Amino acid sequence: MKNLIIGLGTGRCGTASLAHLLNSQPDSTFVHEGLFSGKKYDHFLLPWEVDHSKFLEWEKKIKNLDGKYFGESASYLIQYAEIIIKKYPQVKFVCLKRDRNEVISSFMAKTRGRNHWSLNLSFLEFKDPIWDPIFPKFFTSKKEGIGLYWDLYYAEVQRLQEKYPNKFKIFPTYSLNYQGGMNSIFDFCSFPEEGRVYIRKHENKKKIKDQISSVITPIKTFFKKPQNY
Repeated sequence: MKNLIIGLGTGRCGTASLAHLLNSQPDSTFVHEGLFSGKKYDHFLLPWEVDHSKFLEWEKKIKNLDGKYFGESASYLIQYAEIIIKKYPQVKFVCLKRDRNEVISSFMAKTRGRNHWSLNLSFLEFKDPIWDPIFPKFFTSKKEGIGLYWDLYYAEVQRLQEKYPNKFKIFPTYSLNYQGGMNSIFDFCSFPEEGRVYIRKHENKKKIKDQISSVITPIKTFFKKPQNY
C-alpha cells in the first residue's frame, strides 16, 4: 500500500527542507511546491481559493509519483486538506511551524518588490501572476498581511489537528535540525526505523556550496599572483 504524506507550513518555515528530507528516504518520492516535472521554475501550484478542476490535475500528478511513500510539501495544500482526507483516508499531514516574527521578516526579505498578501499595492510593489494566487489577500500593508496570513494559517491547522489528531501534527521547524526531531516526523509518518536517512535542515545547501567551491577555488588559485616561489 502506498502512503501519501503532505507537508504544510506558511512558507519560509522549512517546507523545502522537509520535502528534501522525505525524498531522501528509501522507496520515497516527494516534491516541493509543484515541481513534478523536475524542471526548475516549472511549478504546478494550487490557488488559495479552492479550484476543484485544478485539484483533479494535481491528483493525477501526485498519483504518478513513484515509491511506497509519496507526496508534496507546499503551503497552499492546507486549503485542500479535507478534500484530500476524503479521497485518501490514510493520509498524514506534517505541518511545520516557525516563529511568527521570523516568518514575517523572512518573507519581507525574500519578496522585495512583490506583495502577495495585500489588495492595495504601493507604487513600489508589483503583481506576481505565478505566486500571488497561492496566498490569501487582505486590505493591509504587506507586513501586516503576512502576519494575518500566519494567524489564519495556524488557526486552520490547529482546527484540523484537533479534528483529525491521527492525521495532522504540528512540528516546530527546528525538528529538522536534530535526529530526535526527524525521528518524531518519521514515526508519525510510519517510516520503518531501519534505513532512515538523516539530513539536517541546511545540509543540502552546504553540499551545493561545497561542490561549487571545489570548482571555483582551483580557478582562483590558478589566476592569483604568487606571493613567493
